[in-house]
Amino acid sequence: MTSETDEPESPSAGDAAWAGVAALYTRPGMAERCLALQQRDGTSVTTLLTLIWTAVHGGGAVTRQAASDVAALTEAFQAEVLRPLRASRDGLKRWLEALEGASALRQDLLDRELAAERLEQGFVLRCLEGDGHCPPDDPCGDACLSVARYLRLRRLPPDTDTRQILGCILSVALEDYDSLHIQRVLERALAVEG
Repeated sequence: MTSETDEPESPSAGDAAWAGVAALYTRPGMAERCLALQQRDGTSVTTLLTLIWTAVHGGGAVTRQAASDVAALTEAFQAEVLRPLRASRDGLKRWLEALEGASALRQDLLDRELAAERLEQGFVLRCLEGDGHCPPDDPCGDACLSVARYLRLRRLPPDTDTRQILGCILSVALEDYDSLHIQRVLERALAVEG
C-alpha cells in the first residue's frame, strides 16, 4: 500500500494498463461476461481485468496482502463512487424520451463513470507496486491465482456459473492456452485459496 507522499505511478504504465484492459474488454463476449459478474455479485470489472492483464503481461500473481488491500479499497470505491454513478446513469434510461437533455446527462455520467474506473485501476496498480505481486511464473497460473485471491478476499465463494464465466474471461485473456487447461488451473487456484 502506498502513502500520500509516495510518487504517483508513471503515466505510461497507467496508460498501458488502461489501454490493455480496454482492449481486453472489447474482445468478443468479454463485456457480457464481465457485466454478468458485476450484476451477480458486485465484482469490479476494472479490478478483475487489471489483475488478469497484469498477470498475463508478466506482472506475476497478486500477493495475499496486496489482494486484501485491493479488495478493501476497490469495494469501498465501488460502494461510494461507482455504484451510485452507475445507478444514476441506469436510472436515466426511462427518462430519455420524456426529458430534454437526459441523453446528454446520461452520456456525461458514463464519461464520469469511466474516469472513476480509471482512478480505481490506479488504486489496483499502486497496490501491486513493490512487493504487491509474486515473481512472474506462468501467465495462466498467475492470472488464475490473482482471480482466486481477489474473490476469496471479497468473500465470494464462486458457484458453478461464476466459475464458468471466470473460465471464459480467462480464456479470452489467455489466448495461447487451452480453455480446459485454464479451467483446471482456475479450479486448483480456487481450491488453494478457498
